Amino acid sequence: MKLRLLFLLIVALFGAIGVLAQDAKIKAGDKIRLMCEEESALNKDYTVSDDGLVLIDFLGAVKISDLTEKQAAEKISKQLVDERILSKATIRVEIVRGESQYIKFEGAVDTEGDTPYKKDMRLDYILLLAVPTAEADLTRIQIISASGKTTLVDFSKFNKESNANNPIIQPGDKIVVPKKVASNPGGNPTSPGTNPGGNPGNPGGGEVKPPTVRNGKVKIEGAVFLTGEYDFAEGMTVREAILRAGGYGNNADTGKVVLSRGGTKRELKMPDDANFALMAGDMISIPATESNEFIIVTGSVNKPGRIPFSPGMRLSDAIRLAGGFVDGARKNRLKVLSTGNIPPRTVNFEDIELGYTGDLILKPSQTIEIDGPLPSTLNSQVTRKAGIAAVLLFLLGT
Repeated sequence: MKLRLLFLLIVALFGAIGVLAQDAKIKAGDKIRLMCEEESALNKDYTVSDDGLVLIDFLGAVKISDLTEKQAAEKISKQLVDERILSKATIRVEIVRGESQYIKFEGAVDTEGDTPYKKDMRLDYILLLAVPTAEADLTRIQIISASGKTTLVDFSKFNKESNANNPIIQPGDKIVVPKKVASNPGGNPTSPGTNPGGNPGNPGGGEVKPPTVRNGKVKIEGAVFLTGEYDFAEGMTVREAILRAGGYGNNADTGKVVLSRGGTKRELKMPDDANFALMAGDMISIPATESNEFIIVTGSVNKPGRIPFSPGMRLSDAIRLAGGFVDGARKNRLKVLSTGNIPPRTVNFEDIELGYTGDLILKPSQTIEIDGPLPSTLNSQVTRKAGIAAVLLFLLGT
């Protein structure tokens, strides 16, 4: 009887600990793990500042101190949608605690590392943290146990409702995501699944032709401000190369980049492939947009007027393509006008620059109005200059 009573007390204690863990409030100095199903770039650990803030990519500073994990997730999700950064945001937030056992993940993923083990953790949770690359073979994921036993999982057949092909992970497991086997004779180099980090394809079959290296250069042509050849540096990405060329031109199709390597061409999708690693001898072509859609920028910019619209264009892109702000532009109150019954929206661009809020994704036919200096400021400047002129005339006259 005593043993049974003791057992029930232990069960009740662990149950209470679980409830307390779920209701635990986030505090300054805590490390939280954020996971977003719709945007993998947000999946990382964040440290809560002394002010109770976390600085989240795209979104900026969000105060989550004194909130539970669930409340913090709901708040971040709402702000991502309200700021129109995502149309839908499925967020999970967890306080990272000091568990003694870890799960490792490596291979064809954006982030190799480890994460503390938690009860009922499944493979999909690990892959959210690791973010498999486009060259990952999800049909042959290896789960290596602490004892050395290897289990193969075909995650391509994962079913979210039934958790099929989504096994529970055990303490000490290591998850290895292999690369796809490089065998594609006669295949389409631009088809999904082509290894973005390796050779862009071999449509002729047979031995893959190595890329031609031209004095360690990367050539950039098309709709950029400064076409030409640029010195290659180890680790150079597509984004870095485009920046070296002065950025996109006014008519650039910013959603596409054509990469030529070893006589083979491959179309990259931007901004998803912005961190694609280049090789010496690569050539990047930025196509011009053929769309009739546009954005209008008026007011205090260097080149006001129409700007060709491309999918994914953000407010900062439109300002840059309009030549940037002129001196005195009121960056804290840009007005964004949309067609139809959508009311005008006022945006503080300074908050975007400081990372306090996310960059606004634009839609075709929107108009951006940028005011100049406040009239009172202009009047005071005119009055001051007139006063100075009057004093000079009086002195010269005497």
